[in-house]
Amino acid sequence: MPNFDQITMLKRVLETSFIKESIYSFLPTEKPYSDLLTINNDNEFVSLSNANAFIIPILEADENTIGKIKEKLNHIFNREKFVVSFQKSEYESEFENMVYIEINDLIKHAEKNGACKRNLFSLSLKELIFKDKTYAQ
Repeated sequence: MPNFDQITMLKRVLETSFIKESIYSFLPTEKPYSDLLTINNDNEFVSLSNANAFIIPILEADENTIGKIKEKLNHIFNREKFVVSFQKSEYESEFENMVYIEINDLIKHAEKNGACKRNLFSLSLKELIFKDKTYAQ
């Protein structure tokens, strides 16, 4: 189960607009991105949402977190719902729309689209999420 520091770090990474845009671009939705993007913070998972889609990116899937996510998704109406995992998950069958994104693909995608060219933040994205390093490090 992700700890509070990992969730805080993931939230910080997701506050970067090109990362949010890249995650949305991996999803099979017609209107993946809008300026209405927001982040909702929870101690066990984080969610991204706009007028069209509601997305919960997770670092590690476990039964307890999956249960809480499913409960939260039950109360969300009028939006496409997606759960995004950064690691292959045995829980893929638990959700209608669970998307696996390899973190290196996310970095390459963001760079390829010119959203973060020469941005050192993107080059250390993997470390930021999985090794608890700060931007300054």
